[in-house]
Amino acid sequence: MLLAAALTAGVSRVDCARPEAARAGAGTPARAPDVPYQPTPHMVVGEMLRLAAVGRGDVVYDLGCGDGRIVIAAAKKGARGVCVDIDPKRIEESRKNARKASVADRITFRTEDLFETPLEDATVVMLFLWPEVNLRLRSKLLRELRPGARIVSHWHDMGDWKADKEVTAWGSRRARPLYLWTVPAGEAGAAATDGAEGEKRILAVLEQMRAGGRTYLSVPPEDGRALRLLTEAAGAQTVVEIGTSTGYSGLWFCLALRKTGGRLITFEIDPGRAAAARKNFQEAGVEALVTVVEGDAHEKVASVKGPVDVVFIDADKEGYVDYLRKLRPLVRPGGLILAHNVGMAGVTEYVKEVTTDAGLETIFYREGAGLAVTLKKR
Repeated sequence: MLLAAALTAGVSRVDCARPEAARAGAGTPARAPDVPYQPTPHMVVGEMLRLAAVGRGDVVYDLGCGDGRIVIAAAKKGARGVCVDIDPKRIEESRKNARKASVADRITFRTEDLFETPLEDATVVMLFLWPEVNLRLRSKLLRELRPGARIVSHWHDMGDWKADKEVTAWGSRRARPLYLWTVPAGEAGAAATDGAEGEKRILAVLEQMRAGGRTYLSVPPEDGRALRLLTEAAGAQTVVEIGTSTGYSGLWFCLALRKTGGRLITFEIDPGRAAAARKNFQEAGVEALVTVVEGDAHEKVASVKGPVDVVFIDADKEGYVDYLRKLRPLVRPGGLILAHNVGMAGVTEYVKEVTTDAGLETIFYREGAGLAVTLKKR
């Protein structure tokens, strides 16, 4: 608890893009959109509105609105709408289409990051995103929407939060699944947010991995719990792990990322261990939260885009300094760099670097196999 308190005081969550930053660009998004633009077929739009029973009195949000067609169709039914997109060009296109349809007066247009959009007045939220984005949004939806609000997702579900209804719509000559959730009240809502059953599933896989010999040079449970605690305290959105092994430490990260709405990018040089990790992530129901990258991480980390909230290094000991120097620039101020087995030979130079650099603050956690916890100050 002292470790968590000490680090929480110095760690603040920094989101990828603030609404005002998104508005600042004249025609360029503040950051890359979470998903590429793909319009929902008009026939599917109609089915989504029917599934949510949209009518007068509703306030319909479309997170990632594209050309505005869903909100415009809702406005024609008498609802009010909010078009949200990080791309100013999409918002301008939505405005023009709403004016043509004579419903612009019923729609608010917001050029901003969908993860920053306040949802308190929404009665219906429409989604056509990717699975991992849905999972990141889940806690926000349950936290901000009022009980009874409806959520409809085109194509992708919400992991272990089971839909109240699932139907199939046809559009562009393809069958397309649509999912409906109604935000529950009280304890039911808290359970959906916390995903207690999902946590039990992950913990069960962790236990089975240890009991069944399915780990390989993995962290002990003491260090696994520390990884979870630090990641959740940091409100991490992006965690980068060097050395997946069979996914044991990754599952500890996933326990936290289910709460923070973040994701794990993990690198493994051995194809067999990478395959075993994927199987374990799938068994635990967290595969949508994890990207497993096969190959030499010294080369592959060049693909990582910042900001990164937490880095965990647990691979070739002589390579720790190289990983640190390549990933440190991507770590946000207030982010954490964690290194395992810091008492082993080969890690001496790494320890020297993180304890003598004025821009870093490092402490050592000794309950498990030796964990260096480094805060990037600036």
